[in-house]
Amino acid sequence: MIELLSPKNKRSGPGREAYLRKRRQVMASQTHWVEIDLLRGGEPLPLRGAIAADYRILVSASGRRPQAQLYAFNLRQPIPSIPVPLDGEVTLTPPLSEADAAWLAELLQPHPPTLAPP
Repeated sequence: MIELLSPKNKRSGPGREAYLRKRRQVMASQTHWVEIDLLRGGEPLPLRGAIAADYRILVSASGRRPQAQLYAFNLRQPIPSIPVPLDGEVTLTPPLSEADAAWLAELLQPHPPTLAPP
């Protein structure tokens, strides 16, 4: 199961409580769990040994519980490659090809403003 957190999951109230119940149910099952938190706002979800970071991805393979892998990263860091537990492991963010990496680097370069034609 892959969960992408929403603001409702990170604010106190019924939405967060419902999400935490669902999380506990899955953690008590044989279902693998991947929780993706790409929201800087709100209260991070509870996790022992959590690392302070802008973003977190939690990977909990059912056969390895209570252990889990936490991938914590900040705004200026790339999203790490995440092994997704399935019947085999799949990488969630494979590396870019050389051509795509060059294209992206060019796209992210600052460009001077230009004047629009009158």
